[in-house]
Amino acid sequence: MKSMRQEVNQRENITEFIAEFNHTFETFFQTAKACDEKRRDVHEHALVTQSKFDDNEDEEEYDWSEENDFVSKKELKKKDIENSNLSETIAKQDETIAQLNSEIKRLMSEKESEKDVQSSFVEMPIDVREKMCTKECFQQCEHYRTYSFRIWDKFQDEEKRHKNLQEQHKSSDQRITSLQESLKKRTVSIAEKASTRLEDVPVQA
Repeated sequence: MKSMRQEVNQRENITEFIAEFNHTFETFFQTAKACDEKRRDVHEHALVTQSKFDDNEDEEEYDWSEENDFVSKKELKKKDIENSNLSETIAKQDETIAQLNSEIKRLMSEKESEKDVQSSFVEMPIDVREKMCTKECFQQCEHYRTYSFRIWDKFQDEEKRHKNLQEQHKSSDQRITSLQESLKKRTVSIAEKASTRLEDVPVQA
């Protein structure tokens, strides 16, 4: 049978592990929050870009061949599809994070129940405590340790996915910026052509 000192040390180690575990997941949630904010920014950029494209879509008289450095309608639609696919990927990622968050909450709930058991255990006489520290108690500790490592593995997988998404967000943001610049140039060019045509119209007396 374990001595009381060994039992106390084991419980202290478990408490330290749980504290470190909680800190790590807090960091994970902050990362997820930042990623979600970036996703919203990218989505808003995509909506603005699509709106500008739709506004200019009916300009059939515009000669695209004269503007080789401008983005074509086909390319704009392609980028819009890419943004749509990225949004679907992010939605699936959010769903996975929600499931992981649910598992973490369940683990925290079990941990709180364990605290109640520990409190009642400490209040018992020493001889009663020694008799109660049985195989069942050890198995319960092992259950928490194994489950925690399983959650930790999932966390690492999600962290890798988040990094990949952040890279996709960065690339998408750059593409959207390029599209906005092209649309801006195109609008200026159209305005200049319209102004030139007005100047060429003879003034009637």
